[in-house]
Amino acid sequence: MKLDELVCATAWAIVFTSGEGTENEKQRVRAMRAFYKMDAERFNAAIKDVSYSEIVEQVKKSDPITKILCVYGSIKIAWDEFEDSADGKNCSDEEWEKITRLGDATTINSEIRQALNDKAYDLINTISALENIDDELIMLLGFEMEDTTFSDREIIPVLEVFFNKLEELDQLDMWEENFLGLTKNLRLLEELYGKIDIQQFKDRYDDLKYNINHKNQDIDRQEKEKEKLAQAEEKRKNQEIERQEKEQQKLIEKQDKEKRKLEELAELNATHEFSVAHGITYCKYCGFDSNSLHCSREYGHRFSIKKVADPSRYSDEKFLQPVCSKCGQLGWKPRYWCN
Repeated sequence: MKLDELVCATAWAIVFTSGEGTENEKQRVRAMRAFYKMDAERFNAAIKDVSYSEIVEQVKKSDPITKILCVYGSIKIAWDEFEDSADGKNCSDEEWEKITRLGDATTINSEIRQALNDKAYDLINTISALENIDDELIMLLGFEMEDTTFSDREIIPVLEVFFNKLEELDQLDMWEENFLGLTKNLRLLEELYGKIDIQQFKDRYDDLKYNINHKNQDIDRQEKEKEKLAQAEEKRKNQEIERQEKEQQKLIEKQDKEKRKLEELAELNATHEFSVAHGITYCKYCGFDSNSLHCSREYGHRFSIKKVADPSRYSDEKFLQPVCSKCGQLGWKPRYWCN
């Protein structure tokens, strides 16, 4: 899309944002087309099957003059007629949403617009004046465009405010980006607005180059530093995760080991160790004579065959039977801990 088509297309998109658009809004865009000597056929062909997102993307990649005209052309159309909005202003909420998208894409924020307002409105008022539909006025403007008269009066003051504000805000990267866009599109812009003397901006760019390069280097350095810090933080997090995983693995292994020990101990405690003395078979740890019950060596007894009296028989007669050599408890599956 050509630069003049882009300016008219952004304005035309606002016309139909809230309903069908009023006749005054449509007439305002016709006046802009008349300024650029753009007939309906060329305009309709330019906007056919083009979405607003595509228009915004093209505006973003253009030059400062086109950007400013697109933003202020949209505002001019939006405020041309009262349309219901949340704050009661002429601009509808839907229109303002589109204008905001355009401002964000071009980085022409409210602070920059505040500085630009007077000069930018002068420029858009000239381009969108309904009198432009009168061929005689366009002819007069055409004479001014044969030299620098039009650009000196309408274009240069806008650019001066714009670039000065960017420098004041220390947005030197934007300053450079817009200056390069201006030089890139200068021939096309001069076809639309007549000769534009940008020597002062070239001189200023030469003066600012060191600061721009230095700032870019600072930005690169800061980005590298951020990246380095981010990598260090990522490394620290990964090391911490690895440490926690190792500790968790050690804990699991320790728990597994303890579990195995307990299982082995339980298995050992339940296992008899039989011996035979005086023809009597007995387990050294529980005194029992059979595998029909689990051993209970965890009680701590140590049995051997001795001749002792059996209290359960109510007699002093002594019998050979398993007796704990440590505590004297009788065998045959003890029920108490060895003391």
